[in-house]
Amino acid sequence: YHEGVLAIAYRHTHDDRSTRGGTMYIIDNALGPRWHWLAVTFAVAGMFGTLCIMNANQLAEATVSIIPHTPGDEPFMRLLVGMTLAFITALVVLGGIRRIARVASVMVPFMVGVYFIAVLYILIDRYDQVPAALQSVFTEAFNLRAGFGALIGTALIGARRAALVNDAGVGTATIMHSESRGTSPVREGLIAMLGPGIDSGFVCTLTAIALLVAGDFTNVDGVKGLEVAMHAFGNAIPGGQYILMLIVACFGLSSLFSYSFYGNRCATYLFGERRARIHTWGFILTLILFAVVPLQAAVGLCDLLYAFMAIPTMITVLLLSRKVRALTRAHFSPKN
Repeated sequence: YHEGVLAIAYRHTHDDRSTRGGTMYIIDNALGPRWHWLAVTFAVAGMFGTLCIMNANQLAEATVSIIPHTPGDEPFMRLLVGMTLAFITALVVLGGIRRIARVASVMVPFMVGVYFIAVLYILIDRYDQVPAALQSVFTEAFNLRAGFGALIGTALIGARRAALVNDAGVGTATIMHSESRGTSPVREGLIAMLGPGIDSGFVCTLTAIALLVAGDFTNVDGVKGLEVAMHAFGNAIPGGQYILMLIVACFGLSSLFSYSFYGNRCATYLFGERRARIHTWGFILTLILFAVVPLQAAVGLCDLLYAFMAIPTMITVLLLSRKVRALTRAHFSPKN
């Protein structure tokens, strides 16, 4: 909510009425020159943190997991997936924010709708297992058998994954919402709250329940990404692994398109509009690299870069919290 409010309240408007926004502009316009170093820190971290390390890696993993192959062919298959992603992404992102918005507005509703139907099928088909699955969510979340330290460790892992899912507090939301045609900061903040609600509150809950009733965790070792989900959907739905692959492809591609825009805005802030095109081409080429790197390395690098984005964003949000409260009170006052 705070990110959405501040994105509109402190975005920069050019003479041609086009807008530029994000955490870096909020810092400059609201906190002043003394905090410019923090704006630069966010922009540099955002330029690299939005390179879709996890997205390209997970799409490659999903593709490899459903296509029969020998172990020696996996690197080549991942490379091929990366090249395909780079080509598709180039067709969309080089057309600018309007083309990104048009494509995403078709892919995202389709993705969520098909996914909801697939999960609903699993829950109806295995309705007798749902109560036990829901109970296990709460009993295991607060299970102290492994000690308080293990509970804290699990909570931290959950927070890291949640940040990757909905980006709340990371700062990318400030970039996207600053492009809104709306002029009311509070209304934009209320709209921004829908993102985490849908991503983490709705979609991830559906995923958790579906995996608990249909997944097999007996031989899971380390970070497996989509492998468990693919097997669960394949076991529960005829051809379910292919349905999930289609959904993952829609989600991954829409994320690639939007993240290229976030990184471009950070590069524009640092180097100007013309030089920022270099970043866009670099973003496209790195998709090939990230499709073939090991998943553990991708997770670690993504966590590090997200931290360098989140720290400036959260400092800014806390310093400007009084301003957000004032705007909120003014918006909901009886006079308005």
